[in-house]
Amino acid sequence: MQTNYKINWDKFDWSSIELFMIVTEIYFKKLETTKDMKVKGNDIVDWFNIMYVSQDDKYLTFDNKWRNYILYDDRIKHYLIT
Repeated sequence: MQTNYKINWDKFDWSSIELFMIVTEIYFKKLETTKDMKVKGNDIVDWFNIMYVSQDDKYLTFDNKWRNYILYDDRIKHYLIT
């Protein structure tokens, strides 16, 4: 099993994790601007789970927070299974 991975960031296809990048932007902007909003224990699991969604995939979540982040952004709402 190989464990010494190297990523060539100059050639990395950032569009392949578009959903993750935009949700990250929305989440941290919300975290910075919403009074008393705190990171919850399961947030990291839900957030990193989104990284596995590629451009050809759809994403299903029943968590209203993550659903709303995706559903109300025109750039990424097509990823959500409604």
